[in-house]
Amino acid sequence: MRHLLWLWCVGCGFQHGMEGGDGTQTGSDAAAPDGRALDGRPGDARPIDALDGPPPPVTFVQGASGTFAGNTVTLTLSTAQHAGDLDIVALSWTTGTTVQSVTDSDNNTYALVATTVSPGVGTLGVYYAENVAQGVGADTITVKLSGSSNPVAVAAAYRGLATTDALDVEHSAYGTSTAPNSGNATTTHAHDLLVGIPVSSVDVTAGTGFTTHVDANLDIVEDREVTTTGGYSATATLGSNAVWLATLAAFAAAS
Repeated sequence: MRHLLWLWCVGCGFQHGMEGGDGTQTGSDAAAPDGRALDGRPGDARPIDALDGPPPPVTFVQGASGTFAGNTVTLTLSTAQHAGDLDIVALSWTTGTTVQSVTDSDNNTYALVATTVSPGVGTLGVYYAENVAQGVGADTITVKLSGSSNPVAVAAAYRGLATTDALDVEHSAYGTSTAPNSGNATTTHAHDLLVGIPVSSVDVTAGTGFTTHVDANLDIVEDREVTTTGGYSATATLGSNAVWLATLAAFAAAS
């Protein structure tokens, strides 16, 4: 039988071991079945919080409103992004132009949620990037349009949402009144984050049950967390009667 010899390096924080009598490796280089080293060090590139414990709660992390020059809109998320978060970008503009691209300085990929057009008035486009890369500084989001159109843009970053297939359902609408309403979307996940993007030419405030996190006066990002499936809509209130566009995007929470 082989004897096991343990050495503890004082001040170094690691152990060395020798092979056991049955040939099993012990000590700092041994690996547990889940890929971690037996001394608690990660045995692969996955973060510890992806291996142990429940997912983080759904949380708004940061937001930004955009500035524009010519046919380019720029939004800056000032805090370095956390790997696995989800970004939402929404912009409204007058008719006659289209979005050419949505990119950011962290090289994340953006997908379209919905484009809503009020004929002869304006357009609302909503995009998202799931499972974003770990950032090393401020993340600059750039939206290029086919022409100059006085856009208004907002962005929001969330934590605790699914990193794949995050978009559950969406619904959009437009109209003229003091009460924007995206129309109902029926969720398929019990635990969803409902993100509403109501826009208009007058001041917009969040609807009942929603919290505003980003406010660009004419465009806002509002959200509401739900824990049962059902039909939901994004609502808001306008300062006066006006044309509006509204999108609801429901994102699944991490599980």
